Amino acid sequence: MKKIDFRIPIIIVLTIILIIMCYFYFKEDNPNNFFGDSNREISNTENVKKSYTVQTTSEIKSALTENIELHATYYLEESYVSENQLVKKGENILKYTNGTYLIAPYDSVITSINIPSVSGQCNNNHYIGIAANNALKVELSVSESKISSISLGDEAVIKISSLDDKTYEGVVTNISNTASNGKFIVTIEFENDGNIYIGMTANVSV
Repeated sequence: MKKIDFRIPIIIVLTIILIIMCYFYFKEDNPNNFFGDSNREISNTENVKKSYTVQTTSEIKSALTENIELHATYYLEESYVSENQLVKKGENILKYTNGTYLIAPYDSVITSINIPSVSGQCNNNHYIGIAANNALKVELSVSESKISSISLGDEAVIKISSLDDKTYEGVVTNISNTASNGKFIVTIEFENDGNIYIGMTANVSV
């Protein structure tokens, strides 16, 4: 009687078991090998917040404006500035009769002047309005359908056509908490390289 060789079936069975074990081991260790497309769709869903690019045109404004009060009880001797004049940090704005000066705290543009007449006494109602010239901003009106794609700290690109489409990098510094007529106000700040004038028009992408 011929003896049956069980070695071949046993080897086949062991091989099948080994293949099955390897399949489940690598499936748990790196599920992307088998379900990469599915996970990629989930990732895109999570990042849908950044799928929009908001582009618009905006007027360039100063990011810092203030009224500098004159020294109460001092008397005005002379003023050295006029509205829309650019003054440098430390430059004299006006002189009091006691020999002291009101000076510009930073590079700025004179926006308004409310001072007494020459030799007149200053009081708390007198001031010089200034707007910083080195810290600039643009404000965008963004629809409620796209506002979720913008976050504080997002980078923006400011392009100025009057400067041969020169571009500047900006940052989102404020997003209004409420909408007006379905629009939210987004503020982007950036630095002036000395070539930009307040009031210029910029194309903004964020």
